[in-house]
Amino acid sequence: MNFVNQEEKEFQSVDVGTYTAKLNKIEEKPPTPTNPDWGPSLMWEFVVQDDGPHRGNSVAAFTPAVAKTGNGLGKLLKQMMGRALKPGEQLDGTSLIGKLYTVFVDYNKTGTRTKVVSAVPVRSGPQSMPPIPAPATVAPATVPPAAPPRPPATKLHVQTQDDYKDTSKWAHFSTGDGLSQEMQIQEMRGRIVRKEVEASTLLAYIPHTAEWIPFSAVDLPF
Repeated sequence: MNFVNQEEKEFQSVDVGTYTAKLNKIEEKPPTPTNPDWGPSLMWEFVVQDDGPHRGNSVAAFTPAVAKTGNGLGKLLKQMMGRALKPGEQLDGTSLIGKLYTVFVDYNKTGTRTKVVSAVPVRSGPQSMPPIPAPATVAPATVPPAAPPRPPATKLHVQTQDDYKDTSKWAHFSTGDGLSQEMQIQEMRGRIVRKEVEASTLLAYIPHTAEWIPFSAVDLPF
């Protein structure tokens, strides 16, 4: 009789932050004894490619084994493919293995370890932010800012529009002059209160969708 250790693999520690990582494998996990009705799950193992202390370390995402539009697997596939699965569409998961992704790593719900919470494909060629939208008034053409440098692991950067609700996180802002600056959300809000920055022309960068949006669209009432 063969015995299989079904305990989860202990991954090497990867700090919270954003990394370039290669999808190494997708492994199906059996139902857990505590939640057998949930069925099997999938473990997505990514290997960090960036130079530094975490190069070669593994970090994983865990999803259901059945894809639905609103569940963890459906959301992860939408990020990695750049589109949602069509109804009834079948996907060979091996086509995603070996490719590079920009992954955002954060703590799990219990805070005991880190995991991948989002993964988007790494574009080929030079990377840069999309052009900053021109201001409403007629003005000379502006030069789009270069992509910001990778933040240190100690900085928690926004990834989605909803992340702007946590004012302790860091983000990139632009006043529409073609330049961007990085600072904590709470610091930028203080500048707006002190009238040092005009909120009506301020733009905020959303990494998850790779776009600039008006700061007024971020739900942060004063």
